[in-house]
Amino acid sequence: MSGLDLALTGPGARRLAPAPWRRWVALPVVLTGTFVIVLDFFIVNVALPSMQAELRAGSGAIEWVVAGYGVTFATTLITAGRLGDRFGRRRMFSLGLALFTMASAACGAAPTPAVLVVAGCCRVSPPP
Repeated sequence: MSGLDLALTGPGARRLAPAPWRRWVALPVVLTGTFVIVLDFFIVNVALPSMQAELRAGSGAIEWVVAGYGVTFATTLITAGRLGDRFGRRRMFSLGLALFTMASAACGAAPTPAVLVVAGCCRVSPPP
């Protein structure tokens, strides 16, 4: 045992580990967030033909809807995780989920293909 181990396990040490049942409380929340991301991706892919017809968008704009979401997701994943470490995972998860919800609503109300692409790029995932 190192000195650090002794300091953390001594008689006056604070309990650093959460209760065993508390560790599992966050699991359904994180899994739900992950499920929402995957579900949204599939919904967008299924709705692409109707979006293209309704907005009279070209194939390039429709490709940007999917590619923009994927690129934004990939570029913000590590940054969002780091922000979660710095400012608190619960706070950043809630902020990311709120941003995702607002951007998804903006996608649904998009009057033009350009607004759809921009709003689609703002659908950043909640950090795990």
